Amino acid sequence: MSLSVIMTVIVLSHCSDYRTFKKFYTGFIMEYHGRAFPDPVSYNRFVELKASALIPLCHYLNQKKGWATGITFVDSTSI
Repeated sequence: MSLSVIMTVIVLSHCSDYRTFKKFYTGFIMEYHGRAFPDPVSYNRFVELKASALIPLCHYLNQKKGWATGITFVDSTSI
């Protein structure tokens, strides 16, 4: 798997409603979207590959923050 595919799966997992990454990867990615992600690897191998995507993913997400405008909104609803 390429680095971009690993990063895409990680971001998709955080956007999903699955409670565990294992169920997301084995149940959603491998079962339903295997054709969209070429060369799917086993769950154990993907967990090993996740570590190699940490720094590039942090760098990419840090670039997507946007510019600070000086205006901040705070939600005042009670917790």
